[in-house]
Amino acid sequence: MAKMIRAGRLGLVMACVLSAVIGYAMVRLWPFGADGGGRPAGAASTAVPLPRKTAPGPKEWTFNASVHWVAHSGGLTVRGDRTFEIDARTYRDCAEDSRPPCDDLRGGKMGIVVHGVITQVSGVRATGRITRTTAPTRYPLGPITFTLDPPHDAVSAQPRHVQGVANFCGPTAPPMWCGA
Repeated sequence: MAKMIRAGRLGLVMACVLSAVIGYAMVRLWPFGADGGGRPAGAASTAVPLPRKTAPGPKEWTFNASVHWVAHSGGLTVRGDRTFEIDARTYRDCAEDSRPPCDDLRGGKMGIVVHGVITQVSGVRATGRITRTTAPTRYPLGPITFTLDPPHDAVSAQPRHVQGVANFCGPTAPPMWCGA
């Protein structure tokens, strides 16, 4: 019995030593620190990674050229003529359920397609009208408001009478700002 107790204690000690060695290696040897937050080796770390530094996006709406933002499952394009298009996944494959809207995964087409025009701009806010939609419950015909978020290089889209906001990100947006 005494041998079993000693063996159990030895196993516990070995587990603690192994845990300490792995922890030390993560802090000292991993190039970005233990949390991937870009800390120098040996610096104190936290469980939550620090956001990467981002370049700000546009400070106001301009219409010199087409601009594209992306989201986890879609995108927003605003063209120089103030027209816009939103495309997004429905997560329903047309091959399995052809009721529209559905995603044509073989053809690479997303089921939600929204067209419209921006009619008024004031600083970071732009209002417009949705003129065509394949998803009238999510993006109904009528008014929509876009709001730029320059510090995060993002834009939000809020259709009138719909709860929730769709966020779209530019190339320098923080990781995970607009979904996975």
